[in-house]
Amino acid sequence: MAGPAVLMVLAAMPVVAQPMEMPPMGDMMPGMGQDAVSGVALSPDGSLLAAAAGPVTVYRTDTGEQVATLPAHEGMASDVDFNADGSLLATAGEDGTVRLWSTEDWSDRGVLEASGYMVLSVDFSPDGGLIAAGNGNGLADLWSVAGGERLLSLEGHTDYVRACAFNPDGSVVATASDDGDVKLWTVETGELLRTLSGHTDYVRGVAISPDGQFVASGGDDMTVRLWNSATGESLAVLEGHSDWVRALAFSPDGRIIASASDDGTIGLWSVETRELAGRLERHDSWVFTLDYNADGSLLATGSMDGVIKLWDPAEQQLLGTISGGTPWLLCVDVSADGSLVAAGSDGGDVRVWTLAEEGQPRVLPTSAQYVTAVAFSPDGALLAAGSEEGTVQAWDLASGETVMDESGHSNMVLALQFRDGATLASAAADSSVKLWEVRTGKAVGGFGGQGHAVAVYDIATGKLRSQREGGAGEAPGAAFTPDGRGVVFGAGAIPAGALCAAVSADGRMLATGSFDGSVRIGELGSPDSEGFQGAPHTDYVRDVAFSPDGSLLASVSDDMTVKLWEVRSRDLLRTLAGHTDWVRGVAFSPDGRSIVSASDDGTVRLWDPETGEEVRVLSAATEGMIRP
Repeated sequence: MAGPAVLMVLAAMPVVAQPMEMPPMGDMMPGMGQDAVSGVALSPDGSLLAAAAGPVTVYRTDTGEQVATLPAHEGMASDVDFNADGSLLATAGEDGTVRLWSTEDWSDRGVLEASGYMVLSVDFSPDGGLIAAGNGNGLADLWSVAGGERLLSLEGHTDYVRACAFNPDGSVVATASDDGDVKLWTVETGELLRTLSGHTDYVRGVAISPDGQFVASGGDDMTVRLWNSATGESLAVLEGHSDWVRALAFSPDGRIIASASDDGTIGLWSVETRELAGRLERHDSWVFTLDYNADGSLLATGSMDGVIKLWDPAEQQLLGTISGGTPWLLCVDVSADGSLVAAGSDGGDVRVWTLAEEGQPRVLPTSAQYVTAVAFSPDGALLAAGSEEGTVQAWDLASGETVMDESGHSNMVLALQFRDGATLASAAADSSVKLWEVRTGKAVGGFGGQGHAVAVYDIATGKLRSQREGGAGEAPGAAFTPDGRGVVFGAGAIPAGALCAAVSADGRMLATGSFDGSVRIGELGSPDSEGFQGAPHTDYVRDVAFSPDGSLLASVSDDMTVKLWEVRSRDLLRTLAGHTDWVRGVAFSPDGRSIVSASDDGTVRLWDPETGEEVRVLSAATEGMIRP
């Protein structure tokens, strides 16, 4: 897809209303996998961050550098916590144990065997002498850290205990459970003091304020509830999340309750006014966990997709991202000289590889959540990215400077094309096109959404050139003609609608990929098209691309394959297998000697179209801190 040839980049977020069913960017949210961050903890001084995400990994917060990886448990680790002086780290795991680690040399300092088959949470008492842990059998255990002895098992819940929290003097511990209740217990004797009932579903998070006056809880009823700890009185029900609340923490000054939610946001609630005081919104997946450092200058959050974010909670600003997981790659482009490959991710950034070099990619963060289109300028000096939110951003690659960041579309950006080194065209899912002066970000042309089926428009006038049958609706895919004068939008209902499109380099042929796995081709401007011969894809076709000479067509699909078709004969030449997840984007190198594919498995793969052999795998995985 090197400019100025076809720049079709398929985006697959749900962008249209019924009856059309747009295939989503990930139309199901998988269960917690090895990359999911189920627990985070900041050391008291804020210099270290521990994360439970399969194993336990410890990072420096200033650089994102990995300090230690602890093979802490058989199976996944579920939670982590530092003691008050930062000398010990406790980890909890699916194997029913809590393990203690010295932060001086990361040596093993002991194993605590739980009373349940699975430990879901771990929490040090304020003086560091005790550990409370919630178990999968409905019990909460209290241990002596010094002796490694289990002192008490708190019995009263009837389902998983998801979270525990001590009051400031360590005399009371609160527990939250899937039975819908929060319970307060005397630490010395294990006596049940009171039960806080009011949630209408599982309770996943609990916290006690620094002055001990309040208990906060959150759960699957999407509320945060504030209670009087002395009387058990319900003081407020805080509503504002649109999905489950997973975790809670009071800021160290007691003025704010931070709540992590499956809606992908962190709510910041004022204890005084009991209203939402702010919202942190840069996660792209369920937010499972959060933690403040001792002085409240840092807030760490972790999500299901393996991403950890560090925030300045006072300014409500993102400081950096540590990607413990591997991002989905949603689109791809190759520079005109074939030296660079860029891919947009579901983490809101663009990964750029220099093919002459080994190592991890360069990361260009955006202000968006999903990057759905990327394109190099003809001279390779600039790189542009479009987002699910409708923004268009561009960088000077030599300096890394952002030269443009504009919110020009009301819907997802599907395709980008540099018309020259100074002007950029963007096409969005509402069938709108905008022309931009890149260095200034000024809009210099374009037209509004039209909403036709598979259609070709003249960019200069916005007039419809031609239209193909396929049903109406907003466009799931788009492609610019190589001469820069026209744009093709695909639309239509499942199963036959065109999900993606590409125009051949000579501007004569239009290829489309569909929801039903078929790939079709016809003359640009003709209402007719025909299918290729051979086994079709078995799932959505996400992207198609012509070779530079127009003799070949590549298609990629949710069936995890790349297929190569001969345009003249309409025959399937070969199927390229190697990706382990949906394949979202495809492009040919400018010399036609490589096919480049981008996938949800976090890789870009280079293939030899002559042999079908996999030539190289580029991993999107990175180490260190990604700054906004």
